[in-house]
Amino acid sequence: MIPEPLKSFVVQLQEATDKRRVTWEPSTMGVYYCNRNDLTVFIQRFFDDERMEASYTMRVVRTGGSEPAFRVTDNEYDYNQMRDLYSSVLINASNFGDLSQEFFS
Repeated sequence: MIPEPLKSFVVQLQEATDKRRVTWEPSTMGVYYCNRNDLTVFIQRFFDDERMEASYTMRVVRTGGSEPAFRVTDNEYDYNQMRDLYSSVLINASNFGDLSQEFFS
């Protein structure tokens, strides 16, 4: 579940990602990250074959400080919100802009 103190942050991060105010980069093993000011945000999708469970993990690292992290599984109500954010992250990291101009021109 998205912790209550981070819910607003996740909503704003989604908006910033969609509007390309933040830039996501791929890391290793399906992890993506973005930096802004003194924060680095990591997001990862994971599928547990044994449990047949999908989840998203997000970690926020403050330079020289704390690392709040949380996990949202596919049986939690805010799973779709994390799925949508992750989809936006993939598009952002792939550097796709408005494909309609490219495709339909």
